[in-house]
Amino acid sequence: MKRLCYILFSLLVVFQLKGQQASLVVIPEKENKEISYQLADSEHFSFYTLYQTTQATPEGIFRINLPIQSPVTLNILTEERLLIRAYLTKESRDTIRIQNNQAVFSGTNAVYNECLQKIQKIEEYCHSISYTRQHELDTIDSLSEFKQKSNEKRADLMTFLKKKNVSADFIHNQSYIIDCIFTNLYYNKILNLYNKKKITDEWIRETKEQLSFDFQKEEALCYSQYERMLYMNTTINYFIIEKHSPQEIDRDKINTFLFNEYKKKITGNNLENAWAKLIYYDIFQKDFSKDIPALYDQFCSVYPQSKFIDILSPEVDKVRQFHHTPEATNHIIFLPTDSTAQNLEEAVHPFIGKVVYVDLWATWCGPCQKMFSYGKAMKEKTKDMDIIYLYISIDRPENREKWEKMVHYYNLEGYHLHAGTTLAKSFYTSLGNNGMLSIPQFIIIGKDGKVVIEKAAAPDDLEKVIEQLKQVSHE
Repeated sequence: MKRLCYILFSLLVVFQLKGQQASLVVIPEKENKEISYQLADSEHFSFYTLYQTTQATPEGIFRINLPIQSPVTLNILTEERLLIRAYLTKESRDTIRIQNNQAVFSGTNAVYNECLQKIQKIEEYCHSISYTRQHELDTIDSLSEFKQKSNEKRADLMTFLKKKNVSADFIHNQSYIIDCIFTNLYYNKILNLYNKKKITDEWIRETKEQLSFDFQKEEALCYSQYERMLYMNTTINYFIIEKHSPQEIDRDKINTFLFNEYKKKITGNNLENAWAKLIYYDIFQKDFSKDIPALYDQFCSVYPQSKFIDILSPEVDKVRQFHHTPEATNHIIFLPTDSTAQNLEEAVHPFIGKVVYVDLWATWCGPCQKMFSYGKAMKEKTKDMDIIYLYISIDRPENREKWEKMVHYYNLEGYHLHAGTTLAKSFYTSLGNNGMLSIPQFIIIGKDGKVVIEKAAAPDDLEKVIEQLKQVSHE
């Protein structure tokens, strides 16, 4: 009898949970094999690498069902890297149809999703000042003009929200996110002016007020740039307001410095979240900073039951391994830095008579490190072709130790050259675009020491690489 009651109770619970599920259907414009998604809340990191994935149905659509007790925002990422935000509520039924690379909403929360879409567009506008040279606010040096334009944007957005038939709680929560968005905009602007050496006393006074932003509210954890805002707040205060020199910070302890500053601003759940994100951001960027293992150990002692430990632990183990990887094999050869080399052809002159496959990279480049995993297969396939593999790092001199460790960590068999200042600058001139150099970049040098293929195939396109190397070898 007890067992029967237990079974009936379990079925009732399952039935109730099923009835409380929010249902979302995504209909892509182009065929997608899978999409990724994650709730935007204090329980999750806002890194796309940690998103869950779901597969398309035979009809080519996606169905996401989640048990929802209170309203939440779901971030959805398509294979075309289109980010969509959807508002989910208890037992809601919504559909997203993607048309012309835009999301069109229908269903229970259509009005709320229209509001989220409007906020997202404003967020993209504000965030793009950090990387778009043609941003309309980029050339404004007047504080009053900047505040006028940004306040107009904010007022228009709030007016839009208040005209919609949405709840007061929704407007309250989104208002704080909007505060974050426009504070982030200001921080990016002041850093832009600092780099241009155009900060006036008027800007300084305003900046001191902007730095008093309240990071302790739990709603802030739903903002994807929360930890980034903390970082900018700290650096602006330290370098611009207090006028410290960057040389005063130990490069190997930059994360420890940031963490100690964060502790002055936040506590509890907000500190736990920001601290964990600080560690994971370093891991995400593949910076392999020396102080990460110690920061992680300290985090575990303060928050031994943290939900983030399972995410951080295996990644921190990789950082420990990085700093304790023994120097390997005779197949890794470090060349002396040649400060006299003026260009790539002079750098590869010692290999005249051989075909050279050049990998131009840097330790701070995540995509560069991703390519390393394909190198072993490439070298195995070309072992009878007598190819020289030359890795040239454009890292700054102070990163030399990290460069050497990374070579051993990834076991990059071949020749390694740390480009001198003159050689590194030549790459920006000869291979770059308007002073910008995209890496990783792969170059094939002929037996005469001349560049044959300036933009060669990457190691992950193995068939194409082999085809190109054979072509050059037989010329």
